[in-house]
Amino acid sequence: MNNTFVIVTWNNQKQIIPLIKSIEKYEPESKMIIIDNNSSDKTQEMILKYNSPQTKLLSLNSNVGFAKANNIGVKKAMTKYVTFINPDCVLVSPLVSYLENEYHADTGLIGVKILNHDGSLQPSIFKFQRPLSIIVEQFNLGKIMPQKLRVILSPENSRHDKKIQVDWLIGAFFFTSLDKFNAVGGFSEDYFLYAEDMDLCYKYHLKNYKVVFDPSKQIIHIGGTSEHQTGHSKSIKLLNSFCIFARKFNLSGNIKALYYSYFIKGKIFRFVDRKRSSRYRKNVAFLKENLK
Repeated sequence: MNNTFVIVTWNNQKQIIPLIKSIEKYEPESKMIIIDNNSSDKTQEMILKYNSPQTKLLSLNSNVGFAKANNIGVKKAMTKYVTFINPDCVLVSPLVSYLENEYHADTGLIGVKILNHDGSLQPSIFKFQRPLSIIVEQFNLGKIMPQKLRVILSPENSRHDKKIQVDWLIGAFFFTSLDKFNAVGGFSEDYFLYAEDMDLCYKYHLKNYKVVFDPSKQIIHIGGTSEHQTGHSKSIKLLNSFCIFARKFNLSGNIKALYYSYFIKGKIFRFVDRKRSSRYRKNVAFLKENLK
């Protein structure tokens, strides 16, 4: 066995068994380590009842967040490769052997094409946050760019149809070697939720390891099942993580770009959508505090 799937759960009783079954079907030689963030539903009960011989369950006493839970789980992995995958994903074909063959000495992470449940494309490749990429994203400029320019400046709006080196991939699926994951220090526990995937990819780049998107293989990802349960503002939590990333890597211009983007959008939308404008003004107030 050369690969271990590392899966963090939190109240995923509806999603986790389909994922386990798909791994058993398509990757019967792989192991699974599931780290449960103190679920209050029947997630742990269902995993234990299903009793897959490939699976090891680690039950935590509190919700320690996505990054820390993954770091806890990966310490139990004894294989050459690890695949981080969200609990609301399912495999649709074998992929580990292919990814192993595509993993070279200068490769850090590999991501695959991600589809929504209806088969439509789920954007999964992005530029690192910089003032320019923030402006392009905040004002949806990528949607009006030619395809060739989208790949460079707004890859999330590209077709996702070619194998390319990218800045970062969403954390729903990462394939990497255990050695290189440990070499970059694993997931940064500065984040509880959001931006830990961008941070990890940034650390791979700092080590001159390539982050690769390969659409030859696909998975299905429902998406957002944990974040919908938090009850807090997703927008503010996202911005908080983006500010942590900016301060950590000395990218203070990012916070300014976010501040002015939301300031302008707040002014524009006050005439057409007061509710959205109000949300943007709250974002501006939050970012203003982080500019200090």
